[in-house]
Amino acid sequence: LRHRRPALIIAHGLPGCGKTTVAQTALERLQAIRIRSDVERKRLYGLTPRQSSGSAIDGGIYSADATQRTYARLLELAQGMLVAGAPVIVDAAFLRHAERARFQELAGELGVPFAILDIQASDTVLRRRISHRMAQARDASEADLAVLEKLQASQQPLQPGERDHAVTIVNDGGLGAIAGQTASWRALEQLVAPPDP
Repeated sequence: LRHRRPALIIAHGLPGCGKTTVAQTALERLQAIRIRSDVERKRLYGLTPRQSSGSAIDGGIYSADATQRTYARLLELAQGMLVAGAPVIVDAAFLRHAERARFQELAGELGVPFAILDIQASDTVLRRRISHRMAQARDASEADLAVLEKLQASQQPLQPGERDHAVTIVNDGGLGAIAGQTASWRALEQLVAPPDP
C-alpha cells in the first residue's frame, strides 16, 4: 500500500534464461506490475496462455508482423500503467535494439526512470530449462531448442548507451542465487529511484 512511483523496466535475454523468474523477484522488490509477452501475444490471437499455437519458427503468431504487433501491444499496456503511476516490468526477449529503443523512448517521453534487466545464463542451463519446459508443457512460452539457436545467432547485444541503464543478473541457479545478487538489485533500485527534488 506504500506510495509507488512509475518506472519502466524491460527484461532482456534468451529463451530459458529465466526472464519470468527474475521479473517475479523484481516485481516483488519494487511493487511493480509485470506484462508478459508470451501471454499478451497469445491474447492478441485468441489463445489461452498455455494453448499451443502450432506455429512454425517465424510463422503464425511468431511471424515478423505478429512480433511487431505484440511489441506494439506491450508498449501500449506499459504506457497506460505508467501514466496511472505504476512501476512496470515488461517481460519479453528484447533481443533487437529497435525493440528496446522504443521502450526507452517511451520512458523518456513520460519522464520516468528506465532500466534493462540483462538476464544471462550458460548455454547448458538454457538448453536444460527449455527441454524441461517443453516436456512439462505448462508454460506460455513455445520457444524450443531450434528457436534458441536461431535467436542466439540473430540477437543484437546491448549498445553502449543501453549499458548505462542495464543491470546484469546471472541466472544459472535457483531463486536463492537470484535474490543473493544484492549488488545488482541495489543497482536496479538506484536506476529506478525517482530523482531528488
